[in-house]
Formats: sequence, structure tokens, C-alpha cells
Amino acid sequence: MAVPAPMTWHQLQKKVLVNCEIPNLTDVAITIGEKSFSFAAKAGGKEFQMDVPLAHDVVVEESRWFGNDRAVSIVLTKTDNSCFWEKLSTDASLKRIVKPDLINWQEEDDAGYSGAGPSEPDDGDMGGGGFGGGMGGMGGMGGMGGMGGMGGMGGLEGLMGGMGGMGGMGGMGGMEDLMAKMQAGGMGGGELGDEGGYDDDDDDDDDDGDDDEGKEASDMPPLEKADDAAVADAPAKPTPSADDFEAVD
Repeated sequence: MAVPAPMTWHQLQKKVLVNCEIPNLTDVAITIGEKSFSFAAKAGGKEFQMDVPLAHDVVVEESRWFGNDRAVSIVLTKTDNSCFWEKLSTDASLKRIVKPDLINWQEEDDAGYSGAGPSEPDDGDMGGGGFGGGMGGMGGMGGMGGMGGMGGMGGLEGLMGGMGGMGGMGGMGGMEDLMAKMQAGGMGGGELGDEGGYDDDDDDDDDDGDDDEGKEASDMPPLEKADDAAVADAPAKPTPSADDFEAVD
């Protein structure tokens, strides 16, 4: 005996989104109409079947569904974008089966309410066992069933893209400004000035030399006259002879 499938739903300004998560889904068949949609599938030895009369009309041609062996998403396009749906279905008995998606729920005054909604994933996003989906009014595509799947590599490119560039080393930006400031402060080119370069001691030495050159000869102290007697009494140094040197073989 077929039983209803548990579902959650939430809405945006232009879309109503219905999700069904059941492991090992097979034989999925979904038909979307202007005032209702139907769902049928098999999973875990059970058969699921339900018809959902909608609280408001939808645009069949712009509605669609897609999924894999773990979940199915139904995207319904509202005919009136100004209408906030207070409920998904007019069938009160479905309230315990089709519940609001509290994680993704948006109120009219929420910033995310005007979002565009999800885009249809590619095969990688659906992972293993993907069975595509269909536009509004189309039945199911059967499904591959039983694969379980490893979840595919879907979203890897999106993940890498989301990382963006990791940035470079920051470059040499600001070096030109630094050099300009150095030159403005007297650090560029020649002397380093007050910024830790040469100090003024060398300049002081040069100035001292200039002062000595400017003195008059009369200002210099007199030279002492050598004592002639002391010079005469000084012993004469002996002249070395050949005997003083050792012969070299």
C-alpha cells in the first residue's frame, strides 16, 4: 500500500520550494500542474504516492523538479509574486506530512525573501544515482535506483571557485611612497642626515683644519734652537764592515 512521502517547503518572492529526502529513492515520478502536483517513488521496500492540491496557482512551464537517489526538489513558480503563501496545500490532512522548512524559511520582510532561488544542478551536483528531473507537467524519468552512490564530486569546482585567489605576497606596494618620504627627509641619494646616517664629527674635523690654516705665522710658537755643544758631544755611530755580516751559502 502506498503511503505519503514526508516533505518540507519554504518560499521566496517568486518561487515555492518543496523538498523530499528519502534514502535509496527509485522510480521517481513527479507531475506538476497549475493547481497541484503529484509525487510517486519507491524506497526501502515502500511505495510512496501523494497528490498535493496547492493553495495558489503556479506557472507550469516555469516549474521543474530534479533530484538523485537521496532527495528530490520541486521548484514551483508563483503566478503572483506579490502573494505570500500562508500554507502550501488546501488539504489540511497533509499538515503532518508536509511541514515548513524552518532552516530555510523566509518571511516577506527578510532580506533573503527576494532571492532568485536555486538553479538546476548538473550531474556532478546530484551525485551518484542522479536521475535528472523534468519541467512542469512532465512525469518522472524512472530513476537508476539502488546505486546508493558516493555523492559525486559535485560542488568541488564551486568550492574552489568560492575560495577565490589566495592572494599574492602583497607586492612591493608603497615602496615608491617610502622612497619619496626618504628623499623628502634628506635620506635619498647622498648623505643620510639625521635619519641614522653619518654624524657631524667629520665635518667638525674639517672645520678644525680650516682654523689652523687661517692662523698667522706670528701666532705660531717659536721653534727651539738646537744646542751645538750637545750635538758635538753625541757619539758617532760606527760604520758597519763586511765582517759584521754572516756569509750566506
